[in-house]
Amino acid sequence: MAKKRKPENTAHKKGAKRPTKRMRQALFLQAFSMTGIILDGCQAAGISRDTVERWRQEPKFKALYDKAETDACDRLEREAYRRANTGTQKPVFYQGVECGRVQEYSDTLLIFLMKGRNRAKWGENAEVNVNLNRAKIVINKGDFDNTVSEPDESIQ
Repeated sequence: MAKKRKPENTAHKKGAKRPTKRMRQALFLQAFSMTGIILDGCQAAGISRDTVERWRQEPKFKALYDKAETDACDRLEREAYRRANTGTQKPVFYQGVECGRVQEYSDTLLIFLMKGRNRAKWGENAEVNVNLNRAKIVINKGDFDNTVSEPDESIQ
């Protein structure tokens, strides 16, 4: 007697019809687009990570997945922007009693946002020159432009 396969989606009620593939994909994409966390999408749809990886081989799903991932990144960026510019209220305590609040901003998040938007202006521009066998290798940190030039004849 063949072993009966356990359905991936355990979120549905016993005896109810299993959601269609399209429904499970929609549930996954909706949850994934909110957080960018694959596990959240898998739990919402009652599927495994392997199922998502299989689906990502399909061009239509891959396009929807990529859009959901972009949406999640936009949400994260919006929150980073809010924390950097609007800040958050933090309680102030005196002798164990809350006596007020202070507005805190995140300089670190602001720096990341600036670097992400204009790496040429705000990224690290350190240059490292290395002489290996008379070949000059220049690595520009920040834009990750790795170039190799011809040996410099003046280097002995």
